[in-house]
Amino acid sequence: MAGIAKKLVFCAASFGAGIAWGLIAEAAEYQGSLTHLLLGQ
Repeated sequence: MAGIAKKLVFCAASFGAGIAWGLIAEAAEYQGSLTHLLLGQ
């Protein structure tokens, strides 16, 4: 039972980290393109 619980916690943590990383990367890319648009003009 403990092994299954550990796997679930690990999967949940990995899933959450993946989402957080994706959001951060998306935000950074959006901010970069926004800055590029503003400075480009």
